[in-house]
Amino acid sequence: MTPPEQTPRSSVTRAVPWEGDELADRAQPPGIAFHVLDDDRRLTTHYRVVL
Repeated sequence: MTPPEQTPRSSVTRAVPWEGDELADRAQPPGIAFHVLDDDRRLTTHYRVVL
């Protein structure tokens, strides 16, 4: 597993098309997604805001 200090980072949140015409929303805090694959091979994603 890659240590957290070596993982990619983001300083802005990219806007999705239905959120407007701007490429990035600098008012939104950056977030992180944790993908968990369980023993039955079900993928669950947990999202957290990074402050």
